[in-house]
Amino acid sequence: MSMSSPLTAMVNDRLELQDCLEHGRTAKFGKVRTITTRSNSVKQGKDQHFPVYMDNKEDILWCTEMER
Repeated sequence: MSMSSPLTAMVNDRLELQDCLEHGRTAKFGKVRTITTRSNSVKQGKDQHFPVYMDNKEDILWCTEMER
């Protein structure tokens, strides 16, 4: 597989953000855009919102959730 080969979703892949989150955390969006090494890349949309709610506050994605 080369760098230019597109990835295709498999049957068991988690395709919705909520499926990747820890218990007690709620996805604000169904999917997230590309996440890079830049800290602002985790913020989503034109208004730059964090993609998760925890304790009724916006929160970042945790590393373990991104890996899923």
